[in-house]
This record gives sequence, C-alpha cells and structure tokens, in this order.
Amino acid sequence: MQHGIVIGGEVLPGTERVMRDEGAWWAEPSSDIYPRQGHRIDRIVGHWSAGPARTGPDAGRKLVTAMKARERRDGTPMDVSAHFGIAWDGGIFQFADLSSCTIHVSRRINLRSCGVECMWPGTVTMAERLGMPAATPVVGYARGGAVKCYPPSPELLEAWRWLVDALCTAQHPLLTIPRKRGGERRAGVLEHCDVKVGDKVDAGGLLIGALGWR
Repeated sequence: MQHGIVIGGEVLPGTERVMRDEGAWWAEPSSDIYPRQGHRIDRIVGHWSAGPARTGPDAGRKLVTAMKARERRDGTPMDVSAHFGIAWDGGIFQFADLSSCTIHVSRRINLRSCGVECMWPGTVTMAERLGMPAATPVVGYARGGAVKCYPPSPELLEAWRWLVDALCTAQHPLLTIPRKRGGERRAGVLEHCDVKVGDKVDAGGLLIGALGWR
C-alpha cells in the first residue's frame, strides 16, 4: 500500500492519509479513463456507492472490483470510474491519477472534475436490502424533493471534509477548486444530484450539508 494523492505522477505534500493500492487503480489507456485535454480541475463531485458500507484496508480494492464489474442493461461492460473512494470507517483511497479524467458524471463535467465515491448504501431501502443494522433515517434533499437516507457514518463525513479541504487548498497548477460555491452553475464542490444528468440523487445533499452549505 502506498500513500499520498498523486497528480501528474507526483505526490501532493501533506496527503499521506490517502492510500493507493496498485490492485485498485485505473490508468490510461482505458475505456474507463481518458485525458483532460488541457482542462484544470475546478470541481469535486461527491457520490454514494449505493453498495455495502465497506471498511478496512481492502475497502478500496473491493469497491473498484465492484465498479469494474458493472454492466449495462444489455449485459455489456459499463464505462465507469472514480478518482477517490471513502470507506465507512473513514479510510480514503485514490483510484486514478488526478491528471486523467474518470467517468462519473457527464463528459463535460468529467473533464474538469474529480469524482469521489463514498462507500455508503445511500437510501434506507438499499440499506435494508444489504442487511445493514436498523438506523433512524435522515432526510436529504435532491432534485427538489426529499430523500429518505441511511445516515452516513461520522467517520465517512469527517474523511469527506478532510479530502475536500486537502484538494481545495493544494498548491498545484492543475487544481483550482474554490472552497465556496453558489447557484446551479456551481464551480467548487457538488454532488451527482447537482449535475443535470439523468435522475441521480447521489448523495441526497448530505455531503454538501456536512460542509455546512445546505
């Protein structure tokens, strides 16, 4: 296991908390990752994985394995990837060099963003399906409506806040992420539900709420 956020093949100072596993990595050339075409990163997009609340040093590898196994309705492989994963116990994993694009929302946003998958069932319905312990639901808001969510762990939210701060304050020419945001045209930190692609509600506004913005 290696440590530190990699961008352009170099490790950002002060980011040793982030883990990298060569068995859980996307690299060019691949159908799941592609060049930034000169764009800089000015957005972070948060997601929930809608899967198990993974923990431990193997959490990142298990998430990447599950993502690489995703299929479309016709049974063909789905092109999907992310730069980071945050485990239920607060572990942070990097899955791709930030100098490349991952496939997590629209191509237009992918070119200028990094995607963060939080290892979290998401909805109460999905948590019940996965056999998670009973918990009092929390209400998130996405797409103009309320979403009954399984409460994210304090450790996951703390790790999310840490990662946002680390990326927004990093001194690197490819990283220009503003700490504040405003309006639908939000540069800065978003969730999948803020991007007008399909009907996704990831992560019910709760990741933005954890930053004190909602």
